[in-house]
Amino acid sequence: MNVLEGESARLALRMRSGDRLPEAWLTLVASRRAAGMHVEGAASLKDVVLVDAAGGRRNVPNAEALSITATVHDRDATIHATLVGDGLTRGGRIAEATIVSGSFSAWLFEASSVSDAYEDDDDADVGADDGAVGGAVGGWAAAAAASASSAKQAIVEDAELTWAQAAAVSEAARAVPARHEPSKLGRPMRPRVESSVPLPRVDPIPTSRDRAVEPEYLEEPVLERGDHVSHKQFGLCKIERIDDDGALRVKLPSGQRKEIKLDPFTVQGPRLDGAGRRVFDLVPRRK
Repeated sequence: MNVLEGESARLALRMRSGDRLPEAWLTLVASRRAAGMHVEGAASLKDVVLVDAAGGRRNVPNAEALSITATVHDRDATIHATLVGDGLTRGGRIAEATIVSGSFSAWLFEASSVSDAYEDDDDADVGADDGAVGGAVGGWAAAAAASASSAKQAIVEDAELTWAQAAAVSEAARAVPARHEPSKLGRPMRPRVESSVPLPRVDPIPTSRDRAVEPEYLEEPVLERGDHVSHKQFGLCKIERIDDDGALRVKLPSGQRKEIKLDPFTVQGPRLDGAGRRVFDLVPRRK
């Protein structure tokens, strides 16, 4: 098992129609002289050759890739995807495909950051002495052990803090003399204990009456250049310019430019799509 770790460069990839997988990603890694690359995203594909776990191959003419995860290393690419096409959902490894459109997030790793998780300790120490970024010691196993140890330590510290707070409150309560107040029936009432340790204030949960008095309008979110808006007619559009009057100059998925006035819409969001983009939904205002 190869492990990519250490310093990496984060890239946003917008694939062009006609790009071939995995050739496009292999060319990118070679041009950047990187050791490897990890890719995540979604795309519309055609001419897909899908390989299942048993090695069976299936040709899918057109499909929507709901999720794609790939690792590129040593002039080889492993691409796994979940596809929807012809009313069926399929999963497997993509041997080859042609991009119709797609957006991806990629992490490029330096040439010195690749390690083998199965190397023995002596080889791992030599790699660390040579200055490899992150080293090869431990690999995924060391990372998992460190993560588990950190989580366990956090739980212990939280428990110790909780017991310490409870002990402090209990000790302070014993230090304050109980005040006895006579009841209306003449019998002594249960002593009321007052603590000298301030307890954290908890805000009450708002009721339906509280929510009813909230203002009917809220300030709409601020859009920025480079964000995306979801329009019922135009689809997912990228914001290229925002005019002083609030009008948007956007780029449609087809590549055309349009101007959208925001007055007839309510801007909702933002939300993140599968490619990590901020998307605002344009909902027509009620007349």
